[in-house]
Amino acid sequence: MWIEFRSSSNWVGKGFAAIYEAICGGEIHKNEGQIQSPNYPDDYRPMKECVWKITVSENYNVGLTFQAFELYMLSMASYGMEYSFGQIERHDNCAYDYLEIRDGTNENSPLIGHFCGYDKPEDIRSTSNTLWMKFVSDGTVNKAGFAANFFKEEDECAKPDNGGCEQRCVNTLGSYQCACDPGYELGPDKKSCEAACGGLLTKLNGTITTPGWPKEYPPNKNCVWQVVAPTQYRISMKFEFFELEGNEVCKYDYVEIRSGLSSDSKLHGKFCGTEVPEVITSQYNNMRIEFRSDNTVSKKGFKAHFFSDKDECSKDNGGCQHECINTVGSYVCQCRNGFVLHENKHDCKEDPPRLTGAITVGTAECEQKIHSPNGIITSPNWPDKYPSRKECTWEISATPGQRVKLSCEFNFVVILNTLDSKGQEEYFSPDRLYYIIVAIHKICTKF
Repeated sequence: MWIEFRSSSNWVGKGFAAIYEAICGGEIHKNEGQIQSPNYPDDYRPMKECVWKITVSENYNVGLTFQAFELYMLSMASYGMEYSFGQIERHDNCAYDYLEIRDGTNENSPLIGHFCGYDKPEDIRSTSNTLWMKFVSDGTVNKAGFAANFFKEEDECAKPDNGGCEQRCVNTLGSYQCACDPGYELGPDKKSCEAACGGLLTKLNGTITTPGWPKEYPPNKNCVWQVVAPTQYRISMKFEFFELEGNEVCKYDYVEIRSGLSSDSKLHGKFCGTEVPEVITSQYNNMRIEFRSDNTVSKKGFKAHFFSDKDECSKDNGGCQHECINTVGSYVCQCRNGFVLHENKHDCKEDPPRLTGAITVGTAECEQKIHSPNGIITSPNWPDKYPSRKECTWEISATPGQRVKLSCEFNFVVILNTLDSKGQEEYFSPDRLYYIIVAIHKICTKF
């Protein structure tokens, strides 16, 4: 509305006064526009009722998005009351000021929502080309209200070509997007679907295959599987089928297996070609498998099974005196060269001597230099009886500035404070337990 007032030079009168107010509501036949509460962005007037009926072109829906729908609340609980400062007065049942939206042409159409307060409503889409809206304010608190844009909305997924999506089409307000069934992921064109790959696997056992298995894997794929087992477990990988592009160089397509979860963890191997890799076992309780393909030749790929097994050797060396070897479902103890496993399957004893002419040869090393921070030394053939006419020496070296503590059970031991027999010898009687702390960083024991 436009109003113009003019006065002449020869007449003076009292003039006029007029009251104006914004008229809200009405029928709107447009494909896009904006709906506002009366007097927006200033406070709307009390005792207002506005009804809009929006109609867009046939075979379209009405889309509605809100730009403003806010409320600021100040609690006055200490005075036994509550005041609201903001845009639309808020009460849980929207009994005072509210916006009502229905899917259709009138107040009896299906209700989409009854809105009040400061929470901006989600985007709305009608099921036909019409939308009905009503705004009501009471006679008390007035707020700034709301502003919303409406537009014609097309359901691209309803078209015969499914929006161009290979598997699933998901309609969104003003657009759409393609999606894939479980086990598949969107391709680079965001419309086609291809077998998904990679991910975090926490099961004790399972199967890993190249994408698209048993068909040829697609080009330009990068799949990373991270397999995690419980603490004190190790993971083994066994390939059932293996066929990748490439040769021993593995320049094009390959699978890489590491102990750990990062790309710089310990590498077990980088594999390609047609030779099936040996069984691979992780060092720890996790394993990383990465598959890459280039944009040229594709092959059938691989199928591999992983399984987790408790590593008994990771705790107290499995109780083994020398070496603990983990096996699937169990473990075995193993002795160093010159020793054989005791009947208890955990301790090691000296390999029995063998005769070579007239010379008796003992196969166990009886002279040792030890640099580890802690450990165990035993007499030959321990825990069985040691052989006669044996003389053994152990040189134990610690970091300079540290001391060596030796607790021992013995028949006869000589402890030297130097590295050779020139040092002072100290003899101890049998059947006694001694704890010796030597103040220097090297000692030599002699049996």
